[in-house]
Amino acid sequence: VFVVDVVVSAVVVVDVVVVVDIVVSVAVDVVVVDIVVSVVVADEYNYRIQMFTLLPKSCV
Repeated sequence: VFVVDVVVSAVVVVDVVVVVDIVVSVAVDVVVVDIVVSVVVADEYNYRIQMFTLLPKSCV
């Protein structure tokens, strides 16, 4: 019975570790995607600002 208990608790520990691992990797993925999106958005935003600031000069 004791051996079964040990095996069960080991399996539970492994399950917890796997779940934590999945959560961490998902969180990292989300952060990376977030960073990429913000960089792209910032680039696009800067580009548009430059375009808007350049347009009046080119029109004049």
